[in-house]
Amino acid sequence: MFEYKLHSGKSVIKQIVAFHSDTARVDFITEVDWHEEKKLLKAYFPVDIRTDYATFDVQSGTIRRATHANTSWDAAKHEVYGHKFCDLSEARFGVALLNDSKYGYSVREGNMGLSLLKASKFPDHEADMKVHNFIYSLLPHDRALEDSTVFEEAHKLNTPLWVAIVNKPAGDEDFASLRDAVNAIAPIQID
Repeated sequence: MFEYKLHSGKSVIKQIVAFHSDTARVDFITEVDWHEEKKLLKAYFPVDIRTDYATFDVQSGTIRRATHANTSWDAAKHEVYGHKFCDLSEARFGVALLNDSKYGYSVREGNMGLSLLKASKFPDHEADMKVHNFIYSLLPHDRALEDSTVFEEAHKLNTPLWVAIVNKPAGDEDFASLRDAVNAIAPIQID
């Protein structure tokens, strides 16, 4: 586990970097005790991918945005919304930045960034001043985005397995009452 204190000394970041045997995905399991003022916390990854656009997961599919700032319109798009992932791909390989709860990405000059926390003061002076837990991941892939495992891995990260242990009532063969028993138990999340 890694532990970082921000320069202000008020906030602490604890992080576990997890490697998996069954996927190329690298998870950054993060806990932040956030107590900053007027700051933005971002994670950046320098990548060596040459492409004119990045692909972002959105509610109804994907969108593409330029990775350069050649025009004032492109420069104004310094942060792009996205849901489960941002991907930079060349014809035969690429890298995706996945997350389970963050929605602001930036891609410029060979850097992929994900906005993790902000410390705004309006309208709530204490907004987000608490402990936050989230996961973001880096996923290299050896195919074009459409043929890669990015969509599957992003879905896995965003829909963790939940387990509930239920004792079936004796002599009760009714499925509805078993379903009610399952719904009444607090599930256990399996990471």
